[in-house]
Amino acid sequence: MDDPPLQGSETTGASDGRTLEELRQAVRDRDAFVTIAAHELRNPMTPILMQVHALLLAVADPKAAVPPAILAGLERLERAVEVYGRRASTLLQVSRINAGQLELCPVELNLSQLGGTVAIASAPAAGSTFTVVLPLGLAAEKVSAP
Repeated sequence: MDDPPLQGSETTGASDGRTLEELRQAVRDRDAFVTIAAHELRNPMTPILMQVHALLLAVADPKAAVPPAILAGLERLERAVEVYGRRASTLLQVSRINAGQLELCPVELNLSQLGGTVAIASAPAAGSTFTVVLPLGLAAEKVSAP
């Protein structure tokens, strides 16, 4: 993304007196930091996830006689690492969008279905309820767990 040309030492009205170019540089520095941080957060997730998968395969063997609590803990760990990795990847994608390195391609989607899918995936326990209040005039569809 190209910034519009500056005119001399164009000021921003910021209370600290910084110029527009100084503020733009601060944003570029922030974006560079976020990019590096996202890489550093995401990179260790692959070997951790591979190790969790290997442990899950090992405990799936009926001869392993692993307590169910251990298996459940490994499955929760697997989900947590996958979510963490997706968050770090999302952060990296946002920094790429801000840098103009990734183009967004908007598409139409069914917001009711998306909200239902998110609610189902995020439900902390069976019997949980998730309520969405829509602005007047918008209709929703009921979505149930598969």
